[in-house]
Amino acid sequence: MQEIHSIMDELIADPSAAAFKKTLPFAQLLEQLLNKKALFDAALAKSAERADAGRIIGKTSALDALAKLLDISKSEAYKRVQRGEEHYGNPSPELSEEELEKETPAQKEARETREQQDKVEQAEANRIAHNHVISAEKQDAIRYELEKLNDNTSLSKATLRKLAMKEATTRSVEDLRNWTRNKVIRINPSAKDPLAAVKKRSLSIGRQDHDGGARASLYLDGKGLALLKSLMAKAKPGHLLNDPDKEDIRTKQQRQYDAFAEILHRAHADLLPGRAGVGTILVSLSAKDIANIEASVPDHRYPTNTGIKLTPTEILRLGSAKYDFGAVLDADSGRPLHLARTQRTASLYQRLALFASELVCTREGCDSPFSENEIHHIRSWLEGGPTDIENITNICFHDHGSNNDQRDGKDNMGYMDIDPVTGRVGYQPGDRRKPMRFNNSAAAAESGGAQARV
Repeated sequence: MQEIHSIMDELIADPSAAAFKKTLPFAQLLEQLLNKKALFDAALAKSAERADAGRIIGKTSALDALAKLLDISKSEAYKRVQRGEEHYGNPSPELSEEELEKETPAQKEARETREQQDKVEQAEANRIAHNHVISAEKQDAIRYELEKLNDNTSLSKATLRKLAMKEATTRSVEDLRNWTRNKVIRINPSAKDPLAAVKKRSLSIGRQDHDGGARASLYLDGKGLALLKSLMAKAKPGHLLNDPDKEDIRTKQQRQYDAFAEILHRAHADLLPGRAGVGTILVSLSAKDIANIEASVPDHRYPTNTGIKLTPTEILRLGSAKYDFGAVLDADSGRPLHLARTQRTASLYQRLALFASELVCTREGCDSPFSENEIHHIRSWLEGGPTDIENITNICFHDHGSNNDQRDGKDNMGYMDIDPVTGRVGYQPGDRRKPMRFNNSAAAAESGGAQARV
């Protein structure tokens, strides 16, 4: 071990040409070990799933356990779980109960034969990956391209994965990605599933960057594509400009974005449930912030219920009013003041108060924005807990499923509760001897409640 440290320290101290030649054999060996670790990670992820490892940290997901216990990001944990499923999961597409009931005896026999062959192909692909120590980067490239493979192809996904693993032994990551992509394009059936595009429809939005924007990826089916193209056709020079005689210096892409944003702006209220209110983009500002919003630094950003931070200019562009709603927070706990209700569903005003106080999910370390979360009764509604402002909090869908309403410590599952000393909402582990844990994440620190406690 000391020799390894010496080799690494020598190169770090002096990355010279001579040091490169001397260190190269060690670097190649180290890379092989890292590649093998990718296979180890996949196996560990699958074993964590089979061991129901989420219970170790009081949750239901093995993904959460990997992220917490190994101190890695959830996105990295997700990749490992996906790799584990690819290596050790069911390699054949799963049919619904309805599809299974419609099978003829001949179709059932053919399917079972195909499933058995897929298992053989999966085992062979895993053997190649292990013997040739295929890197995580190459495995992820293969998996990404194979996700685009349609059903009922001449080669199954398991067979194509085996072939791609063989190619991975000699091709670079970029070349392997192209090889797999071309293979998928060629073997996808010409007579496609008429609903193939509908099944592939998707929209994903990345995290907000330093400029305040984010990348979005969109896959449209035929209907969505036709509608969007029709609407985008209106985005000609001068479209949406207040002065039609003014020269339009926007690019085509910028004009199309402006038209798309206008569509979203107009449709925003119509697409949301009535109890969510019309003003569904909520901005968290203090009274001082509101009074000085025009004088604030132009690029200063304020948090919203969507998880997106907005500058004063962007807030004004949304058409927000100066004093639509206000919430007074307790200076010690940061919790909103009492607002009693008898119905189970939290009122709009209670939701506004919770947003003002909490901003994000109150489970420790979570930064899920308020708009994507659910209202949770701290003392369960079924156990007699009222829908009063002091008995509700907001939790993301993922963490809501890990809350033990019975509070009996079963499976090491804890629950959300109110700290009797500070009045803060936090997570009480299943073992009540352990202290409560609070969300002190960077996102939670921007909440009104956190600001009030300062």
